[in-house]
Amino acid sequence: MTQSLLKRIQDDALAARKARDTAKGTFLTTLFSEAGRVGKDNGSRESTDDEVAKVIKKFINNIDGMLAEFDKRAVPTDSELRTQPHFERALLEAYLPKQATEDEMRAAVAAAIAGLAEVNMKQMGVVMGRLTAQFGENFDRAFASSLVKASLSAKA
Repeated sequence: MTQSLLKRIQDDALAARKARDTAKGTFLTTLFSEAGRVGKDNGSRESTDDEVAKVIKKFINNIDGMLAEFDKRAVPTDSELRTQPHFERALLEAYLPKQATEDEMRAAVAAAIAGLAEVNMKQMGVVMGRLTAQFGENFDRAFASSLVKASLSAKA
């Protein structure tokens, strides 16, 4: 049996603290706490890998927002304010499963639309549901949504 994503984060946080890597240890402990809370708040259980991945993506979105704000305020690129978020983002990305590629998404969208009885914009939710069933949380929803909209409107 493979180790859960939550357990892997916990083990890595402990290893970082033992190695006296304070920045990494503190950050991973915070991530572990946030990710673990999802399952505890929803039935006193361990968080699933998909739930942990959602928390990781939330952290990444927050970091991206912070970096965009730094760009607006012209914070120098070599500033400590910028290096820490990049370090944290790289840590987070290492825990995410492989994301579906654009080619895989295009093929999956085409296959999902080909399987529809009728093709119109009302089928958007059906196609997105099929993509979620196929890829779980491992695809770019914004890209998929725009691809589905374009494909449905072209065929309608």
